[in-house]
Amino acid sequence: MTSAKKALALFVVACVGLWGCARGPGSTSGAERIRALESRIAHLEEDFKLAASARDKLRQKVAEVDKQRAKVCKERDDLQQLLTSRTTERDCIQGQYEQFRKNIRGLLGQAEAAANSPSVPVTQASVLTSNKSS
Repeated sequence: MTSAKKALALFVVACVGLWGCARGPGSTSGAERIRALESRIAHLEEDFKLAASARDKLRQKVAEVDKQRAKVCKERDDLQQLLTSRTTERDCIQGQYEQFRKNIRGLLGQAEAAANSPSVPVTQASVLTSNKSS
């Protein structure tokens, strides 16, 4: 074989090798590749729909939790307001009670002072004289 034939044979083998390597293992035809890609797209679309429905459900749950949180906050604020008003009422009544106790102590002190002081006994003569004058 001449060197030109050897070079041509080497060139053909190299081209076939490059073509085989370019195809790679498990290469398929164009139609098969399109079917595989369509299948993959369908699978991805299904996954997307599942993810979208899960997202929507989670958004609904978040909305419900926000409503419950707002309700609890309103109840808390109402209870704090009620507690404040009850505390004010209690303080007012406690002040009135303390004033009542002071008044009773004052009256008891006056009663004891009146009981301990010598008083002028009422006699019958003074009662009789006041009856005769009428």
